[in-house]
Amino acid sequence: PYWSSSERRVCFCWIGFFTFTRRTVPPSPLVKSIAMAVLTIGDEVYELLRELSSALPDGTAVLTRQRSKDPAGGEDIKLTPADPSSARISLHPAGDIIYAAIGRNTTMEFFVSSRRQEERELANLRKISRAVIEGKFSEDVWILDGKIVKSSGVVETDGRRQRIGRFLNLFNPLRRKQKNHYDYAPYLR
Repeated sequence: PYWSSSERRVCFCWIGFFTFTRRTVPPSPLVKSIAMAVLTIGDEVYELLRELSSALPDGTAVLTRQRSKDPAGGEDIKLTPADPSSARISLHPAGDIIYAAIGRNTTMEFFVSSRRQEERELANLRKISRAVIEGKFSEDVWILDGKIVKSSGVVETDGRRQRIGRFLNLFNPLRRKQKNHYDYAPYLR
């Protein structure tokens, strides 16, 4: 029901006696002019890669964003270098997780369930992406019968080398796998 600007309502119930007063306050003209922009995690990831790729000369890399073909939804954001000896960066933000694939098959997950965690993981993603663009990324890939069964990447950030992302598929451990090592080139030489 509509209450006038200073109408009082009284409630008698088993909890006790209450008096409600409702006053309508006209909205401020300033409030009407403020528009809040709400970025999704996909928008933030795209902006992160756009910012990193904008520092590169034209034609060095292509940044794409498209709706994912995954039935679970989401979108695919890819930074593909023009040089085939450089590592590509593919990101798939979906809900509270950002799935990342770097190089041939090094995969990672960044969990972003809270704002604090999101800020920390986006900072980590920025460091790793910058290292990949600078060519400070290498990868070991194990192949069995033409399929990748295992991979592991190493990235150099803040002057230290650290292992990132691992992929392991089911395979017969007694069968010999072919190990390939890839040192990726920087996007800009």
